[in-house]
Amino acid sequence: IPAWTAVRTADLKLITYEDGVEELYDIGGRIGPQDPWEMVNRVGDPRYSGALARLRALLGRVFGPR
Repeated sequence: IPAWTAVRTADLKLITYEDGVEELYDIGGRIGPQDPWEMVNRVGDPRYSGALARLRALLGRVFGPR
């Protein structure tokens, strides 16, 4: 398992792996269907592009540039 960092809000969770792979889950159903079991990676879904950008920025503030 590659090293990873993650950030979570009340509804969304972004995981970024050392190899560049990202996972975005809509845990609380903020934009699409609720996904509490983290089964559907939304990183490629255009509806989540704004949320993805905000979470990437938050991850950068918390952990610094990667």
